[in-house]
Amino acid sequence: MRQDQRSRLGLILIHAFALVFIFGGFYLIYWQRTGIPTNATVTSCNKSGRAVVCRGSWFVDGHVKLGMIENAHKSDLGKRIAVVAMGDRALVPGWRLPIVLFCIGGGIIALGWVWWVKEA
Repeated sequence: MRQDQRSRLGLILIHAFALVFIFGGFYLIYWQRTGIPTNATVTSCNKSGRAVVCRGSWFVDGHVKLGMIENAHKSDLGKRIAVVAMGDRALVPGWRLPIVLFCIGGGIIALGWVWWVKEA
């Protein structure tokens, strides 16, 4: 394999990796827009490494759902909070995580492009 082919393959792989972050940001926005708005009660929060994983219960179509609540904090323990439900998961709506994912993906694309310019 020639050097220019390896450089192109490297650029494609870097951009594919970056697109995964960007897709994740769009998926979170999609989830917030198409999920079922409801209220959830946070029943437990456990520390897993540096992350806090909260679980709770909520009603969807007259049925009680139990599961993980994304973006909930220890300060929400025992409270009813507004969430968007999709299956056995709920998400506290917010723009912080999609913006972070877009910035990481954009940064990887920019660094990949700089690498391409210097390599080629």
